[in-house]
Amino acid sequence: MNKSNKTDSNIRNAWMAAAISSIITLALVIVSICTGKSFGEIDPFNVIDVIILSTLAFGIYKRSRICIIILVLYSLLNEGYVMTHGITVSPLRIIFLYFYIMGLWSIFKYHKIKSQPL
Repeated sequence: MNKSNKTDSNIRNAWMAAAISSIITLALVIVSICTGKSFGEIDPFNVIDVIILSTLAFGIYKRSRICIIILVLYSLLNEGYVMTHGITVSPLRIIFLYFYIMGLWSIFKYHKIKSQPL
């Protein structure tokens, strides 16, 4: 696999991970609303999280450096919040963070390659 394909693959994985995280959060919010029960930190206000993740996923799909930076920072701050409040960190969230960081490096590499003259 050449570098361009690996870069594209990492970017695709990053926006797909954000989209999947958004879908999972939305599903948990819907279940929370329908049952009237809160699942840990999931409540109807997490719709805001869904909107943020979906917007950032689209930005990453469009190869936006700002969106990938915001997503990585948002995820790190979210993990910090989870750890400081004694909530168990999900391995899935760590895997998503890995994909986000790989996407961060790849988007910057993509823009560096793109800016070079032919």
